[in-house]
Amino acid sequence: KPGHTESESVAKEKLRSVLFDYDNKGKAIFVTMFSSHIARIKAAVEFGSKLKRKVVILGRSMAKYNIAADKLKLVDYLKKIELVKYGKQRRMKMEEINTNRGKYLIICTGGQGEPGSILDKIVTKQLPFKFKQNDIVIFSCSVIPQEVNKLNRERLEKLLESNKVKIFADVHVSGHGYS
Repeated sequence: KPGHTESESVAKEKLRSVLFDYDNKGKAIFVTMFSSHIARIKAAVEFGSKLKRKVVILGRSMAKYNIAADKLKLVDYLKKIELVKYGKQRRMKMEEINTNRGKYLIICTGGQGEPGSILDKIVTKQLPFKFKQNDIVIFSCSVIPQEVNKLNRERLEKLLESNKVKIFADVHVSGHGYS
């Protein structure tokens, strides 16, 4: 694309605006992004803390990247949040979040609508969480422009909409340089 890529600070401000300007009292908040986008995850963790919500990072790939970032001293939040990687642990945490939805900010996989991601497993009832009206899902990523990704994301958004979830899409700036 011609032009310039906006700064990550612009994406951070978009995320801040959604989290603080929309009524989220008593509502579940899910933020999804690429697992490798440590700067964006770091911003979500920061905002979750400011909202006085317990931050939970869900998913194997999310855990893998955040553990690597911690080892490289790129982040310092792993002791302040909960990192939930696998099956039984995820199920138990999702049951807890389901009954205390207003106390958590969940960072998870699923921004592309990919089958097997945390968001996909929730909407297809493979995990014990039920979205309620006006729960919040923030897509802090854009869809990779391939047909399968577009269809997966469209399918996921329709399932979320059927639960009357408030969707914030493209709370993001490109990670790619423009020409």
